[in-house]
Amino acid sequence: MFTEESLENAIMMEFVNRGYVHVDGRIIKRDIRDVLLWDDLRNYLVKKYPDISDSEMQRAISQFQVKDRGDYDNNLLTIFNIREGFGIQRDDKKSTLWIELIDFDDLDNNIFKIVNQLKIQGPEEYRIPDAIVYVNGIPLVVFEFKSIVREEVTIEDACVQMNTRYLRDIPDLFIYNAFTVISDGSNNKIGTVFTDYSNYYSWNKANADDPPSDGLSSLYAMLDGVFKKERLLAIIHDFIYFPDESKTDMKLVCRYPQFFGATKLFENIKQHMKPEGDGKGGTYFGTTGCGKSYTMMFLTRLLMRAEELRNPTVIVIVDRVDLLANQLGKQFVKSKKYLRDNKVVTVGSGRELRAMLKDVASGGVYLTTIQKFNEEDILLSDRNNIVVISDEAHRSQLNLEDADRFIDGKRVHSVGFAKILHDSFPNATYVGFSGTPIDDTMEVFGPIVDEYTMAESEKDNITSKIVYEGRAAKVRLSDEQMQAIEDYYRDAEQKGANPYQIEKSKKDLSKLDIIIGHTDRLEKIANDFITHYEKRVDEGATVCGKALFVCSNRKIAFDFYNILRQKRPDWFVIRDPEDVPGQIDKAKPIEMVKLVATRGKDDPKELYELCGDDVYRADLHTQFEHPESNFKIAIVVDMWLTGFDVKFLDTMYIDKPIQKHTLIQAISRVNRIYPGKECGLVVDYLGIKKELDIALNMYAGSMRNRDGYPDSSEFVIIVKNQLSILDSRFHNFDSSDYFSDDKSKQLKCLSNAMEFVQHSSEFETWFMAQVRALKIAYNNCVYSDDISKAEVDRIYFYTAIRSMVAKVTKSEAPDTAMMNRKVREMLERAIESDQVTQLSIVYDDSPHDQIELLSEEYLDKIKSIPGSNTKYKLLERLARLVIAKVSSVNKLKADTFSDKFKKIVSKYNDRHVGMEELTEMMNFMVDDMVELYSDEMLALIDEIILDSEQGNKYGLTLREKAFFDILQKAVNDYEFEYPEDKMVEMSKELRARADEACSVLDWSQRQDVRYSLQMEMARIMKKYGFPPAVREGVYDMIFQQLENYKKNGE
Repeated sequence: MFTEESLENAIMMEFVNRGYVHVDGRIIKRDIRDVLLWDDLRNYLVKKYPDISDSEMQRAISQFQVKDRGDYDNNLLTIFNIREGFGIQRDDKKSTLWIELIDFDDLDNNIFKIVNQLKIQGPEEYRIPDAIVYVNGIPLVVFEFKSIVREEVTIEDACVQMNTRYLRDIPDLFIYNAFTVISDGSNNKIGTVFTDYSNYYSWNKANADDPPSDGLSSLYAMLDGVFKKERLLAIIHDFIYFPDESKTDMKLVCRYPQFFGATKLFENIKQHMKPEGDGKGGTYFGTTGCGKSYTMMFLTRLLMRAEELRNPTVIVIVDRVDLLANQLGKQFVKSKKYLRDNKVVTVGSGRELRAMLKDVASGGVYLTTIQKFNEEDILLSDRNNIVVISDEAHRSQLNLEDADRFIDGKRVHSVGFAKILHDSFPNATYVGFSGTPIDDTMEVFGPIVDEYTMAESEKDNITSKIVYEGRAAKVRLSDEQMQAIEDYYRDAEQKGANPYQIEKSKKDLSKLDIIIGHTDRLEKIANDFITHYEKRVDEGATVCGKALFVCSNRKIAFDFYNILRQKRPDWFVIRDPEDVPGQIDKAKPIEMVKLVATRGKDDPKELYELCGDDVYRADLHTQFEHPESNFKIAIVVDMWLTGFDVKFLDTMYIDKPIQKHTLIQAISRVNRIYPGKECGLVVDYLGIKKELDIALNMYAGSMRNRDGYPDSSEFVIIVKNQLSILDSRFHNFDSSDYFSDDKSKQLKCLSNAMEFVQHSSEFETWFMAQVRALKIAYNNCVYSDDISKAEVDRIYFYTAIRSMVAKVTKSEAPDTAMMNRKVREMLERAIESDQVTQLSIVYDDSPHDQIELLSEEYLDKIKSIPGSNTKYKLLERLARLVIAKVSSVNKLKADTFSDKFKKIVSKYNDRHVGMEELTEMMNFMVDDMVELYSDEMLALIDEIILDSEQGNKYGLTLREKAFFDILQKAVNDYEFEYPEDKMVEMSKELRARADEACSVLDWSQRQDVRYSLQMEMARIMKKYGFPPAVREGVYDMIFQQLENYKKNGE
């Protein structure tokens, strides 16, 4: 068996291959209370400082050994000293010797070791970490391994072991720790002992331009991407972040897109600096929520310490957001030590910035908004070691206009903010960060230097998926008014062509607001919003109950606020926060609903006072980002739609016409990862689904070919299918007592159901996975009127059983909360939207899902779906999913099925070509064609099912079947006869021998292993009389299949 020890030993060898010295900790002669390797540290200091005396060395070591400040502060100060160095007084007491414990400039001066099984005695207990990376005797990285073959053990267990037991029992080890690694070989994550498991991330690239890896290949990506000597020192020196102050023990290690993004931009900036360059430092395209603000932070540190930039000045430009409430601004201001400059400030105007720069020859980090610059600010500095970083580089930051235009028939000279900024710093280098770049972005800042797409971010679990729910149709006042909205959208497509059309669009928008802000309409939306919001809270579908409601303008927002206050006065009562034991940062008493908007000079008194000043809004920001605060619902217009990061925010209601980059920026407020948060929900009251799809095509990167985000109707289909499958397996169980009014009978029924589920471990595992999938789907369509009360009762029945089974497994007393849900009265039926059109299949990762997706019950459900296109789309997605599953174990068959699949999809996509003028009769013909393609897709699925069952006929496992198919292809290609029974036996032997060879961790990189396997395969084929002429092709196909296993972590 490939155990933790096997993985440990394999990784030790990988470190040796990368130039580290491996030492078994059990043979090191030392005091087991010591975590430093004293000989290495002293040898390094003597080599680095040949004239250092013994007493000076002792002073250096004593000053380096920090204790008694608490775990976090000890680590913060030690890492600071490691990367910045520190001074000691020399023996002559007249001079200072600057000590650098790691030589970041000369790699060969350092001593790199990997030590395993080092016993460390703590104050009370001893612990033996699996492996520790030492540099110059300093324990910088701690590894904890778990077995790749034991399903019950996960790397999350390794995280708990590291962050709880090790930190508690051997705290001295973590005084020096840069970061920690948890691994089972296939899953490998990096974090710190001060962050929970959700903040450990994979490092999936060895180099910037490599494709992301997964499975076992991700182990090599991490080893090459993090532990090459020069890369490890680079991360330690510049890519571990501590704020100046932290109440939550914040420590952040960069993720791979942040490292590559910052380093590539840094090199590009140096190449494009004036006078030799063009001043275009480049564009970084990173999906919103992926951590761009920290990429900016890492980049700024690289710039500030670059000798060739001569202590540069960095100016960070944010969009039209209050600086006091801007998270990027707050983050930078509290990072003076990390940025190595005490002058990190927010600036109120160009004039103020001029005054600050006047007496400063270099250095400083200044944060301001583009709107703070005016024509009086021309030529603030002509230095060329100024770097201007623009956050969300679009709109006003791209306006280099300097021209006359006509407004209301008058000629007006207009100078764009970006033009003023560039004139203020004519020799600066400009860098743009954006999650939604446009062509003008690249024109101003230069081409995209690096990117990190939505697809990559979701796959890496850095951002969560977003679910769309349309609720526009039933709140329309009339078809005429909705037509006015559609007309506005058509006009808005032209927005941006020239300034005149922008002004005209604004006038059109004000006309549209008359419809959107109609009192009757707002009343209907308020009723629906209250019901929808309360339903989600009651059902536990939202983690903290936080929601943003986006209104079209400030007046509408104020009217909506007042309507809510009339309908739910208790929401507007100041209440204390939820009491959480041990909570350090207490939230203030506050109302549940707040209007968050800037003041207008002509606002009525009540609105003016309600909006408050900058300090008041900054306090609202602080309260909203507190999970226990009573402040749950924020009504906004423009504020908090960009640069606003609240991880547990999971719901956004949109009643505002938004499009393109603004729409992507807005909905990304709900895409942050948070424990217990399955996804972010966007509820549409206006009908912006088309705009959302357009925006996704523009900005989703590798997701450009996707139809759009899944909407709630897809989850309704999944709920009904899951219920049908569960009901079919419970048909012999009498559940009638659960649906009675007798609580005693209900409890007894649940108890019997629990016994029924646990009659076999296989059925229990299947049941738990199916109900989990059911609950996730239901949480995303919790208020759909397509789900009946009887269906909801059955959902609660199955989830109650699952909850009790889970609690019994944990030896906890059963909780009656799930049972009591049955007696809750269902709220008003959900409002349906005509925008809910997209379809997808949601599935769990358990091994049972492929079987159930291909079950007769599931396929029968799809066959019965009305609407030819709907049926086709579901079948297409099902086939795509199943082929992907087949691909993980049988590449040959998957390629065959994939070719057939692509031909069907191509025919479906081309069905309207040249048919723009179809008559009604011909339209019926198109429907018949779609039905035909559905039949072809269904036939393909049937073929996959039949092929998967063929292995059972021969008594072959899925992996053995893959080898059988390779042999069968060779027989067919070379047109000779060969007995099937011999192929069956030969497949089993080939598979067994291949598995043995692949148990060597780096088999694919070792020619001796590959050659030995090929010789063994030749022996087996000779034994069974397989012709020599065809063996070479068989070898190639088998090695391709084995590489496929490695790629998929099989």
